Amino acid sequence: MEHILTYYNNAAKTWSRYRKRKSYYWDSITRHCNYFIPADHKVLEIGCATGEMLAKLDADNKTGIDFSPEMVRHAREKYPEIRFEVMQAENLKLQEKFDTIIMSNLVGVLPDVEKAFTELNKVTHSGSRVIVTYYNRLWEPMLKLAEWLRIKRPSPLQNWLSTNDLKNLLYLSGFETYRVNKNMMIPFKVPLISWFFNRIVSRLPLLRHLSLNNYIFARPVPVPGKTDNQFSTSIVIPARNESGNIENAVKRIPEFGRHIEILFVEGNSSDDTWEVINKVKEEYSSVRDIKAIRQPGKGKGDAVREGFKQATGDILMILDADLTVPPEDLPRFYNALASRKGEFINGVRLVYPMEKNAMRPLNTIGNYFF
Repeated sequence: MEHILTYYNNAAKTWSRYRKRKSYYWDSITRHCNYFIPADHKVLEIGCATGEMLAKLDADNKTGIDFSPEMVRHAREKYPEIRFEVMQAENLKLQEKFDTIIMSNLVGVLPDVEKAFTELNKVTHSGSRVIVTYYNRLWEPMLKLAEWLRIKRPSPLQNWLSTNDLKNLLYLSGFETYRVNKNMMIPFKVPLISWFFNRIVSRLPLLRHLSLNNYIFARPVPVPGKTDNQFSTSIVIPARNESGNIENAVKRIPEFGRHIEILFVEGNSSDDTWEVINKVKEEYSSVRDIKAIRQPGKGKGDAVREGFKQATGDILMILDADLTVPPEDLPRFYNALASRKGEFINGVRLVYPMEKNAMRPLNTIGNYFF
């Protein structure tokens, strides 16, 4: 352990310059993680080095820890607006909870990975998410060759753990894996070629297993049978030429959770849908929280994005205004999310028998594909 600390303390002086030279690779990891982190999340990076990843994340509340005093000293000097602490991953002493915890290219050098994962229980709550990034073990010979050719900085001895190894260690530590991503086949920039292989080829079946970077997304294991009824819900209802269903949608939505917000997004109807929405909003104002929104663009996707932008609930739902999905089923989606059974719950009509011509052939194919 002492020799690893010495290695990173000595590397601290040139770490930022090295990352800058290899920015194509490192920025790819940062962008991928950033995509899954809301701006209002409290973020903790364990093994933050000199702080470059944290500095580029969009989150407002960020903390970094590293066991190397020299790394932390340089991070504090470079990014004084971010909190940095000297601390070991296997002995967390932070007295607070975080929404997102990142461990980027760290597990390979940890002497006790399971202990580090177990320590995460101190800084997570039921809604926390853990992102672990690590090298694909298939790349070990290539990375050793790159070090020998001095293309890559030499690293301390690595734990070349597989995805299943890490998933099992997370499970033993009280966390479950809900997503595994892979990307990056060319870790340096070659115009057009890198983009094609890293954005397209690295996501194809079978070939994706050759990618350099692996990402595991995990969360605390849900408590069986426990449903949290403290969440509020925003139900976005895109409506175009659906004046006959507006009142029914309001009347048929059951009560569930802490609060329900209904957002009708009217999409340039040729009938009186907009007028009916406002009439229903006024009529049910004493018993329902209803918002009426005019869609700024065209298409259902635009309507949903506008609805989500103005929504205030903890959970976001979409209900089609034609009511082909019964509003009475919405509590099922709420319960699945509130009991931590999933991150994203999608209802599919194809699991039930449908009448002939109820869905066009192209729509059916699209639903199966989705």
